[in-house]
Amino acid sequence: MSVAYFVNRYLISSKKIAKKIQFDPTVKWAEHSLAIYEMHKMIPDILDYEERAKIRRAIDVAERKKAWHYNRDDFDLRRASFLFETAKNAAIVE
Repeated sequence: MSVAYFVNRYLISSKKIAKKIQFDPTVKWAEHSLAIYEMHKMIPDILDYEERAKIRRAIDVAERKKAWHYNRDDFDLRRASFLFETAKNAAIVE
C-alpha cells in the first residue's frame, strides 16, 4: 500500500453525516492494528520528510481509533489478536 492510501484513510476527514452503522469493534481494532503495522514497516523506505511526517500523523490517528475500539463493551481481545495475526501472516505471504 502507498502513503497516499493511508493519508486518505486516516488524515482526510469526510464530513458526511450518515445514519448509525453497526460495526464490530473487534474487527475494526484488528483492521487498524494491521494498518499501523503496515505503516510502521513503510517508514524506513520513505525518504521524503513530508511523506514521513504524513505517515506518522496517520499512525497517531490510527492509534487513537484503535484505542477507541478497545474500550467498547463488546470488544473481544482474544478474537481481535487472532484476526490481526492471521491478517498479518497473510500479508507476509503475498
